[in-house]
Amino acid sequence: MMSISIIGTGKIVAEVLEMLRQERLGVRVDAIFAHRNLERAHRLAEEYGIARVYTDYPMLLEETTSDFIYIANVNDQHYPYALQALQRDRNVIIEKPICLKTSELDELIDVARMKGLFLFEAMTFRHMPNYKALRDDVAKIGRIRLVEANFSQYSSRYDQYRAGVVMPVFDPAHAGGALLDLGIYNISLVTALFGPPDEACYYPNRGFNGVDTSGTMVMRYADFVAVCSAAKDAYGESHFTIEGEKGYIRIRGAVGEFREYELYVHGEATVVVNRQAGTHRLSHEFIRFIEIYAQRDTRRMNELLEQARTAIGVCYGLHGA
Repeated sequence: MMSISIIGTGKIVAEVLEMLRQERLGVRVDAIFAHRNLERAHRLAEEYGIARVYTDYPMLLEETTSDFIYIANVNDQHYPYALQALQRDRNVIIEKPICLKTSELDELIDVARMKGLFLFEAMTFRHMPNYKALRDDVAKIGRIRLVEANFSQYSSRYDQYRAGVVMPVFDPAHAGGALLDLGIYNISLVTALFGPPDEACYYPNRGFNGVDTSGTMVMRYADFVAVCSAAKDAYGESHFTIEGEKGYIRIRGAVGEFREYELYVHGEATVVVNRQAGTHRLSHEFIRFIEIYAQRDTRRMNELLEQARTAIGVCYGLHGA
């Protein structure tokens, strides 16, 4: 049994709570913290049997004994909330993006290592069986020549934004915008597969307050270019395609879902690969976190943190540029 206290009340929190109820992974939720939406916190606590609701974060850290603090609040608060938890000797899971700067992540890593604690980023695809299969299949399509990806998801808050009401997801002060909300998925997959690019440049479409409502990241590698677009202000077909000299791989839909992918090798029939049918998309990361924590597998934790650091390194300084 692993226990967590949850920081935040947004959509991802409700999805995590429902997944934990459905999948029965052996994770107990001890408490939930709300900075502003206390009413929603109480509704979630009642629905999912969470014993305590907090509005005072230091008090939560003092009074709870959960194995992990799961941080799912606004992007710009990930680092300070995680640092406080680590300094109080608490293991931490952070929703993507784990931090806004590599220097912030480096500090969290240093504190975690010094104290012998665990630190994870909740980036769904890294733990999925389909991702493991894709890593093996990339070699089958030969020399990579082009990667092209898109994650378009018209935001439920975009109409409010157009009317002048700025929620955190469209507020530069809270590191809102398309790059760090949606684009980070595709950038993280590219860098997980191929490492850091030689060059990267972000081309945003900016709203009235300067936030990137959509945009395209171009990453240059020695043999190929990766073009990753994301939009919170438009409808589009989300996908991720890797093109090689011998074939291609295509994920239909968002990388965060990663339901299946097509594999085409020249001269052979196209194969549809799906190693995770019937499982919730968020279950795989929690299963992996439980395993790593139980086995005290710091090597695997450090590998995942290095992947997170590489992705943030690509975005660092770009989301506000």
